[in-house]
Amino acid sequence: MIQTITVSNFRTAFHNMGRKDNFSYEGLELIFDYITEYEDSTGEQQELDVIGICCEWNESTPAEIIDQYDTDINTEGMEEDEIAAAVFEWLNDETIVAGTTSAGDLVYTQYKGADHVHTHAPHTPRRHTRHVSNHPSRKPARALAMAGTRTILHRLGIW
Repeated sequence: MIQTITVSNFRTAFHNMGRKDNFSYEGLELIFDYITEYEDSTGEQQELDVIGICCEWNESTPAEIIDQYDTDINTEGMEEDEIAAAVFEWLNDETIVAGTTSAGDLVYTQYKGADHVHTHAPHTPRRHTRHVSNHPSRKPARALAMAGTRTILHRLGIW
């Protein structure tokens, strides 16, 4: 039995599981868009697993990413937008990037090269500006490998 969900249902699932602060309002939409594009490009429907998504995806500022990962990005003398572009490019080469929020936060799958475990601070809902960097049809197998599980969207109708 399959239940089709909207981005609103997707956000509600995070709220109902007590995970509404793991991602911004925009961040959840970017993840939802990425997953639905993946489904459309592969024809494979995914199960919604809120906990799995929280373990597999991150939303961080470029500064947080530089602090948490060994990026080798020399930010000396760079403007804020240049730093953001450099971090986006680096992260895009290392993992899957769903997009950038209007506040400049990057939404991406967990990168395994972290210097330490990422502790996720709650985000304030922000306006959505969509910038999809890795269309799912470019890396569908890598997307699943990086995510580590196939439980992302809803197939079983359990909520």
